[in-house]
Amino acid sequence: MTTAIDIDASARDVWDLYADVGHSPDWVPFSEEILYVSGPPGVGQVYRERTRLLGISDVAEWRIIEWEPPRRQVQLSTDKGMDARLVIEVEPLEPFDAGRSRVRQDAIFESRLRGPLGWAHELVFSTVGRRGITAAVRAAKAHLERGAPD
Repeated sequence: MTTAIDIDASARDVWDLYADVGHSPDWVPFSEEILYVSGPPGVGQVYRERTRLLGISDVAEWRIIEWEPPRRQVQLSTDKGMDARLVIEVEPLEPFDAGRSRVRQDAIFESRLRGPLGWAHELVFSTVGRRGITAAVRAAKAHLERGAPD
């Protein structure tokens, strides 16, 4: 599943917002707390996040497995029998990144359970994930366009 939104902010500003995991609860509506961050942004960074989405509280651990600033990052969580990948891509919309950009998030879920149980597992995660990535890109737009301090 994919969602995208155009933002009146430079691609660098969008990238910096997403790269600063520790401040995610400041703008991501379902992120309640970052419990742990292993170090600076980049491949290998691990963080644990407490979330509440669709009334469901959860703690998940994520690891950055791809890092191509300021364009693309991929995060992986292997909690709860699910391989969940979050792909974040940022694209400038004007020449030389003059101030408009598009952010796209993809959520990819692959259950480690087999057959119908695995399909049901993926359906549940996908339903919640769709809400999450849609809320996140809208929140990024609102946060950046209102000129919130870094």
